[in-house]
Amino acid sequence: MRGNPVNFICGAAVTTRIQDFWLIGLCAISLCALACISILYFKHRRMGVRLEELVSSRAAEIKTYADEIAYVSKLTWAINDAAVLLLESEKTDYTGAMRQGMAMIGQCMDGDRVIVWQNEAGKDGGSGSGAFAPGMRKR
Repeated sequence: MRGNPVNFICGAAVTTRIQDFWLIGLCAISLCALACISILYFKHRRMGVRLEELVSSRAAEIKTYADEIAYVSKLTWAINDAAVLLLESEKTDYTGAMRQGMAMIGQCMDGDRVIVWQNEAGKDGGSGSGAFAPGMRKR
C-alpha cells in the first residue's frame, strides 16, 4: 500500500460523498422524468376521451343530416311522381290527378291533410275554394 492510510480512508469518504451526490441527482432526474411521463399520459388520456366525445357528436350530426337528406329525397320523388301524374292527365280533367298527387305528397310527409286553395275574385272582393286529397279528412 502506498501513501498514508489516513489519506486512503479520507479518499474513500470523498468518493462515497461524490457517489451520494450522483445517486441523489439520478433519483431527482428519474422523479422528474416520471412526473413528465405521468403528465403526458394523463393529458393524452383526457385528449383521447375528448376525441371520442367529438367523434360521437359528429357521428350523431352526420346521422341527422343523412336522415334529413333521405326525407328530402323521398319528398322530392313524391313531388316528381305527382308532377308526372299532372303532366300525363288530360288538359280538361286534371283534378283527379291533382288529388292523387296530393295524396302521395301527404303520405310522404305523414300529414293528416293536404289542402290546395285557389283564390277566386268575387263580387265581395274575394273568396276561396279548396281541393282535398282522397283519404284525407276535411276540416
